[in-house]
Amino acid sequence: MIATIRFKDPPAFGNAYRFIQYVDGDPETTIFVAKDDLINGRTVVDELLIFNDEYTLKPCDQLRVELQCIDMPNYLFWYSLNQGSLGSSQSASPGNPASNIIGGALGYFSAHTVSGLNIAVFPDSTCSYPAD
Repeated sequence: MIATIRFKDPPAFGNAYRFIQYVDGDPETTIFVAKDDLINGRTVVDELLIFNDEYTLKPCDQLRVELQCIDMPNYLFWYSLNQGSLGSSQSASPGNPASNIIGGALGYFSAHTVSGLNIAVFPDSTCSYPAD
């Protein structure tokens, strides 16, 4: 399954993003994060690739993609969580993700903006969707 995203990064450096995909209201578990080191001030078009047979889209499914504008400590949490969960043979043993909570606790605190878009997959007259 592939969702193509498009957004405009602001001209100031230091922006970071997290993307979450939902299929029929259920969040997909792949971690998508980006920061603007290479995209600063540009319009970005990218694909959110999912390698999970559980999320094969069918006619009448609803796909929602959320864009969260997050701060750098949140980006580091999600990035390190993703890197630790890859299980690549070239990486060290998984470790704890970077946390922005003081005192040694694991996890993160986030206050962020969210924008999202819903689309129907191959809609036809047999599809019925709940009201938002």
